[in-house]
Amino acid sequence: MVLLHEEGLEKMTLLAESFSKDSETNGHVDFVHAAATLRAANYKISFWEKFKTKQIAGRITPAIATTTAAVTGLAALEFLKVVQWSKTIGSSGKTIKDCDIAENDIQKKEKKNINHISNFIHLFKNSFLNLALPLWLFSEPVPPIRNVDKDYEPIAGGPVRALPQGFTCWDKVEGTAG
Repeated sequence: MVLLHEEGLEKMTLLAESFSKDSETNGHVDFVHAAATLRAANYKISFWEKFKTKQIAGRITPAIATTTAAVTGLAALEFLKVVQWSKTIGSSGKTIKDCDIAENDIQKKEKKNINHISNFIHLFKNSFLNLALPLWLFSEPVPPIRNVDKDYEPIAGGPVRALPQGFTCWDKVEGTAG
């Protein structure tokens, strides 16, 4: 998979980004606190004040500059893959044959939307790292579970109906108000 095509490189300008993890104006502490609060509500555990969240987040390993740089680089690489996928396949109307991805890379040809990102999950990687060891691990994410009708589902204790049939956690339903 080609991440960047040569014809676009001469137009590209790289700029340094300034980021201060101690600045309250970045909104990153607010985001972490909101995410922690939502997770606490989801699992019915006690909430923390924003200061306590900031205190805990400040002691996490990615607060070290080298780890932050490594994680940022890995995330940027995966983000480039998503951008490239959306430009070459997702929105351009091209088919798989128009791109540099072989047909046999697709898990099943009979899927309704052959250009759906779940067909290209193998191009992306999960990254796990521990710079103290040093240890870098990469794994391929698995496709999402497709939900289907079941005569008996043990958690629900009875039949379960999937609407629409085969939906995943990556799918969305759009509706209109009114």
